[in-house]
Amino acid sequence: MSRHTDISPLLQLRQVAKRYQVGGQEIEPLKHADFAIIPGDYVSIIGPSGSGKSTMLHILGCLERPSSGQVFIDGEDVSALPDAALSGFRSRTLGFVFQRWYLLERMTAVRNVELPLDYSPSLSRTERRVRALECLRLVGLDDRAEHRPSQLSGGQQQRVAIARALVNQPKILLLDEPTGNLDPVTGAEIIELIDHLRRESNVAVVLVTHDMQLAQRTDRCFQLIDGRLERKAKDTFPPATTERAASL
Repeated sequence: MSRHTDISPLLQLRQVAKRYQVGGQEIEPLKHADFAIIPGDYVSIIGPSGSGKSTMLHILGCLERPSSGQVFIDGEDVSALPDAALSGFRSRTLGFVFQRWYLLERMTAVRNVELPLDYSPSLSRTERRVRALECLRLVGLDDRAEHRPSQLSGGQQQRVAIARALVNQPKILLLDEPTGNLDPVTGAEIIELIDHLRRESNVAVVLVTHDMQLAQRTDRCFQLIDGRLERKAKDTFPPATTERAASL
């Protein structure tokens, strides 16, 4: 029996579709998608601009509700939760890393990481700071804790963003083009870091990217084509370029 048939899904989409009305016309960027991940999974979703990747990510991250179908996390139908309950569930279960780092310049690295914990009344101020420092240590930046974003390189800022995504100890880490603003070498370092964190914490990782060479590093890959989600076989990937292969 395969690993994916004997473990309950951590996150599952069942026949999920998303529709919008634009200028009197209905568009459907996501069409009846089925998708599931288990703890420790490493999955990529690829596709060109306009293929529905952002819509898929927003639904996986409970930032948008599907027009039809169901979204389950830990067996609970989160698509049916009230807004307040959904927000709390999202903060406890999901971590987000975006192409832009969205760090607050007026705050130090450790304070940026600590921000999501401000909404955790069960933790004291000291406990929040200790956890934030531990997450910075995990990404190799504990010695930059008191630096502001402008004092950090692009790669270091992305590491702070990853630490911030981990501080609530999520079960699922969602990454939206996490290397898109980085040079190839720094981008490869970030992906190596994500690989390491996944192995150490058993967090499930979903990587949304247009870069097929990054997607090839994941355990499973799905492709969005005109809103339809399909499994993509690794042997259909193009060979890495010399520059990309060297950086990876």
